[in-house]
Amino acid sequence: MKYGRVDITAPEQCPPEGRLPDAGPRLPAEHLREVFYRMGLDDKEIVALSGAHTLGRSRPDRSGWGKPETKYTKDGPGEPGGQSWTAEWLKFDNSYFKDIKEKRDQDLLVLPTDAAIFEDESFKVYAEKYAEDQEAFFKDYAEAHAKLSNLGAKFDPPEGFSLDDAAPADEKKVADPAPADDTNGAATADDTSEAAPQPEPFVAAKYSSKKRELSDTMKQKIRAEYEGLGGSPEKALQSNYFLNIMIVIAGLAFLTSLVGN
Repeated sequence: MKYGRVDITAPEQCPPEGRLPDAGPRLPAEHLREVFYRMGLDDKEIVALSGAHTLGRSRPDRSGWGKPETKYTKDGPGEPGGQSWTAEWLKFDNSYFKDIKEKRDQDLLVLPTDAAIFEDESFKVYAEKYAEDQEAFFKDYAEAHAKLSNLGAKFDPPEGFSLDDAAPADEKKVADPAPADDTNGAATADDTSEAAPQPEPFVAAKYSSKKRELSDTMKQKIRAEYEGLGGSPEKALQSNYFLNIMIVIAGLAFLTSLVGN
């Protein structure tokens, strides 16, 4: 994900309404291509983005599609009703492709544009793949979603930035690999090349082991939490004396009962 996206400041900067695909056009596959090709997306990305229907439900009173209620939506959560594409419509997985392929549950929604991904020969290649390989779907969906989200967006700086770019320098350092020696103990010719820095994985234990200095970022987080509780570097947290007294009394009462017994 790229950060630094600049917010719009007026409604006229929003894309016009009605540019999303229709649910039931006369030629569903060609309609999907007409909508998404103009945005630079290909068949693989169209099918991957269709997989977003693994979440959510459609309501006939709002879109004109779906049943008012099914066995999967009658109890909510949230406002009950509508028709979902998948049985577990709050879980993001590849069940959309599996359920569309099977078409065996009348309580699950299949729009004409959904059916097209298994009817069109080019779309079908990717739909079959995602039905079998969830990790492939996750990877392709993430890339397509990011591409679609960034279309027409402006960033500051123009190239955007990542969280790795913003991490403190000491968080990015990695140990240089030991030079490889040949049989005579001489360094090989490419020893002078430097390994590309890799982001350091987060390990919670290193922040409490007293074996390593905390990063500036972590110090700021700890200080913010400390001050949020009423403390500061100049003043210790106030004790709750009443609570402390009650704990002592409860402890004494417990000891007294033991002695009495």
